[in-house]
Amino acid sequence: MMIKLPGYIKDYYFLNSYVKFENAKKLPLTLSSRTVSYQMFSDFDKMLDANKTEIGGANPATLYVAYNRALKSDAYRLEITKAKQIKVEASSRRGVRYALNLLTDLIVLKNNACYLPIIQIDDEPSFKYRGIIEGFYGVPWTQEERLDEVDLMNRYRLNTYMYAPKDDEYHRKLWSKLYPETELNQLLAIKDKCSQYDIDFVYCISPGNDFDYSSEEHFSLLFRKLDQVIEHGVKHFGVLMDDIDYKLSPKNKDRFNRPGVAHAYIVNRVNAYLKEKLFAHTLIMCPTEYHQNKDSIYRNDLATYMDKNVAVFYTGDAVCAEVIDEQTVSDVKNYFGHPLFIWENHPVNDFLPTRIFTGPIQNRARKMGNYVEGYITNPMNQWLASRVGIVSCAYYAWNAEGYDPEKAYLEILEKEFPDLMPELKVFFDANRATVVDHFDNYRFAQWVEEDNNEAILDYYQTLEKAVHALSAKENHPLIKEIKPWLNWALTESALVKDIINNKNAGKNLTEKLQEKYRLGSECLDYLLKKKNLLTEEEYQQSVKAKRGNLWWRVWEDKR
Repeated sequence: MMIKLPGYIKDYYFLNSYVKFENAKKLPLTLSSRTVSYQMFSDFDKMLDANKTEIGGANPATLYVAYNRALKSDAYRLEITKAKQIKVEASSRRGVRYALNLLTDLIVLKNNACYLPIIQIDDEPSFKYRGIIEGFYGVPWTQEERLDEVDLMNRYRLNTYMYAPKDDEYHRKLWSKLYPETELNQLLAIKDKCSQYDIDFVYCISPGNDFDYSSEEHFSLLFRKLDQVIEHGVKHFGVLMDDIDYKLSPKNKDRFNRPGVAHAYIVNRVNAYLKEKLFAHTLIMCPTEYHQNKDSIYRNDLATYMDKNVAVFYTGDAVCAEVIDEQTVSDVKNYFGHPLFIWENHPVNDFLPTRIFTGPIQNRARKMGNYVEGYITNPMNQWLASRVGIVSCAYYAWNAEGYDPEKAYLEILEKEFPDLMPELKVFFDANRATVVDHFDNYRFAQWVEEDNNEAILDYYQTLEKAVHALSAKENHPLIKEIKPWLNWALTESALVKDIINNKNAGKNLTEKLQEKYRLGSECLDYLLKKKNLLTEEEYQQSVKAKRGNLWWRVWEDKR
């Protein structure tokens, strides 16, 4: 008998011993006001998994839940004793929830008996705020996908949902217009589901494209829009000034002089309004200068004029950062002079829709949490294909110092897509090269350089076999989502075979290469270049452009 703790757990102590409950199909528990000192009239019984636990039963374990103000927010201690006592300590409801969710994972049901490990777990997050921002361009997620997202967040201890889809017109283009009833109800349904799991729902608005900082009418429209969600219990907000031309109009330049001053002004007005309307609120702003690791007058203006309780987003030294090291976040926090949130542009692919990015996050400072309060991932339009990227960010956000991308990658695939393994790993490996990792492309370059055709053909044969197996499960939601890339994998495999076997590979080659989609593997690119099968212009249009010219690859060039 073996328990398997999630890879993000920090400290645990376990000697491979268990306590046994005879004739039990579920874990029997005693939970009452006598065993719960965290608060009066608690509802922690609703956090328990009814499929694996029951209140009552023969010879039950006693569940104690205590408040411990010394623990960090969302931290907990879980102790299971030989005397059938389960002791939970936490300083927040989320901490209790995470402990009870883990308790469910520790229950072993076998041969009409229930077993619990005798264990002590001391666990706390690396970042206070950990979450997802739906902040990409392109087709927004469906309502069903958003609600599914909240379930995923609950499973992996993400506590912040930020609603900010660029192509929701009422978020950006029509920021001044109230949500129609249907759209508002959908928004509130997400907020209500977040509340069920103690997840903070953050409503974001992006008025910067045409906001007049000198117009009281514009401020009235902005506050009216905020009121629409405040009236329904929303108390966490974001003002996003990203991806705009922040050049001021002559009138606003006369009044504010610089865009940083104007941006501080709008944020301060919103902050004051929220303080007036709400007992407690949080506010995050995304500056126009949200990347690069240098100081600027814009950042100094925010540090000087913007209210100090407002947090600021940062993406790294580029829009999509290959590396974020400790020195960078330390410097940038000082430049902004505000609590810092990382807007993690992984695994987002709106800048390169020809690709899906299926690898885990990596190349992030282990001690980033010493400088950063929030770590928020921005996924792809493809919700299910984003899972590895999202959940790996959740692993990192909870335990940055102990994060192992390879272990996380394998564990996430087994947890989230067990019915598609092992073939899905083969295919996801083929798409694993991302902004933060070149993965196997160095190996492919070597094979092509050395004319190791046997290795190349073996690789594509394995890939083809996996693609056919996955395609046979055509009704699976993930397979439907990634179907274009599965099809391209077969096309690419055929092209590679023809090139290697000299089977008239040039025939209709440029036409086939016009297909929109690409794998992460660059083996075909290297072959086309070495064999001189395309002109320079054709190679630029059919190969480089399909990969966005790899504009994000700058970190190594600086070394």
